[in-house]
Amino acid sequence: MMGLADIPVTLTIKAPNQRVDDIAVECMLGWTVRKLKQHLESVYPNSPSEDEQKLIYSGKLMDDHLTLKRNIETA
Repeated sequence: MMGLADIPVTLTIKAPNQRVDDIAVECMLGWTVRKLKQHLESVYPNSPSEDEQKLIYSGKLMDDHLTLKRNIETA
């Protein structure tokens, strides 16, 4: 049986300056925000480092150590 952490999700990543087109990223709800940042470093244009990335969901800065599921629940 698949747990919630194993559920795939598609996130739309937007650049704050709109110099880069929005991209859809496939990931799992069980990923931490840090893991998502590591993934974005390899797939996002300009390869931003983890430290340069600020991920926001519903106007709230996402915590690196929490899972995507947890960040979404508390937004």
